[in-house]
Amino acid sequence: MAWLGAVQAQEFVPAKWGLSLRLPETTTDATLDKAFDAGRILRTHVLRPTWHFVRASDIRWMLELTGPRVQRMVSRYCRKL
Repeated sequence: MAWLGAVQAQEFVPAKWGLSLRLPETTTDATLDKAFDAGRILRTHVLRPTWHFVRASDIRWMLELTGPRVQRMVSRYCRKL
């Protein structure tokens, strides 16, 4: 999954299926569930205010890179709420 970077994951089940299509054929639903349960794959708002799958080992540098932009994007919603 490292070569994917981030995969959009707005709707969890279809997004998980889409992720599995991009991984080796030996990847199963159970394999992905184990990776999610172990925290190796995260579902987060790393690129913009929508969901993405990201490897846990990539989350820090991605948040450092994209965090300020995402925070600017959502700041008016946060103030409003």
